[in-house]
This record gives sequence, structure tokens and C-alpha cells, in this order.
Amino acid sequence: MSADGAAIGLVLVSHSLALAGATERLLRQMVGERLPIALAAGAGPDGTELGTNPTGILAAFAALANCGAIVVLMDIGSAVLSAELARDLADEDMRARIHISPAPFVEGALAAAVAAASGLPVERVLAEALSGLAQKQSGQDAPAAPANGAPKTRSEISRTVTVADPKGLHLRPAAQCVELAAQFEAMIRFRNGARAAGADSLTGLMALGVAGGGTVTIEAGGPDA
Repeated sequence: MSADGAAIGLVLVSHSLALAGATERLLRQMVGERLPIALAAGAGPDGTELGTNPTGILAAFAALANCGAIVVLMDIGSAVLSAELARDLADEDMRARIHISPAPFVEGALAAAVAAASGLPVERVLAEALSGLAQKQSGQDAPAAPANGAPKTRSEISRTVTVADPKGLHLRPAAQCVELAAQFEAMIRFRNGARAAGADSLTGLMALGVAGGGTVTIEAGGPDA
């Protein structure tokens, strides 16, 4: 949710209508229809040409006018300039609610969508989008930094459990963990060895690298722990 409690919407700005449409379908598989999403993609009369159009982006903003905050994800090059121009053309009230994210288009949109649909504030949604590459980065040679979103408060309860899904803590169960964690007034953390992640962080959970049959320690503190 945004600061005023209204829904957060996503605008997907892409040079390709097909890419934006495929990305929206991916997001819908994870969050269903409860998240407002608008596309501003392609150029030409039917949007089949490659390009971006500030007028089309402004129309996407208007489609999400009832949202308390609008997070914009873009693909490459002129999409950024077009999004910034569209924001400048918006009226003052809407302009204050528009947040243009430099996050990667697909990974950032996915992380932002799960966070927004789970009711997290726009600051967390933006942070999740920016950390969208965490899972890929954790697989590189360089040591991974602690996963984004890991709460630092003292844990009151700790349980070690076995991950039953043979695929491990992958995208869909991680997204379900985020939604569940957001329902409680508690700081919930998953730990896998030296790595830890907040249970409300999709990118953090996936970066833990928990395999099927492996164990993960769940720690919680706060009123609903």
C-alpha cells in the first residue's frame, strides 16, 4: 500500500508491446488480478512498431489515477526519457505519486508486483524492484551480500524446517511466503547458513538458494511472532 493506504499500481514501459504483454502475464500468474497494471508499449497506430510514446505513458498513468502510488518499470534507452517526459506532463497531484524505478525490467517488475500485491509500502516496493537481480548475482563467483530485507531485530521464536518442495524455495512458494508474512505484525526472517532474508522479500528469499529437501531456519520477533 502507499502512504495513504490506497493501492500501488505498476506501469510497464517497453519498446515492445509483446515484451510488455508477456511480462504482465508473468506478473498475473504470481499475483492474479488484484494488482493494478497498465502497459505503455510499442509505437505506431496498433503498437506493433518498436518504440515508446510519452502520450501513451501518460494515458497509462491516467488509467491508474485511483492508485495511491504508481511505480514505473522501463526496458531500455528512450523508454527512460519517455517516462520522465510523461511524468513532467502529468498534473501536480499525479506527478507526486509517480515513482520511476531504475530496476531491471522483468526481474524488477516481478519483485515489485509481489511486494505491492502483498500490501507493502511503496518504499519497500521500490527497494524490492531494485534488488531484482539478487538471485542472479548470488550465483556469481563473488560472495553474495546479505539478502535484502533481512530484519535486524532480536528473534523471539526460531524453528528449523525442511523444505518439502522438490524444487526448493523457488519463485511461486517464495511469493506465497511474502504474502503470508505481510499479514502479521512481526519481523520474520528465513536463514540458510550465513545468509538471511526477510520473509516479506521475494528477491531475498530466492537468493537464499534453499534446495528441495534442505533445511531453513525461520525466526520471528514482534507481537505476532
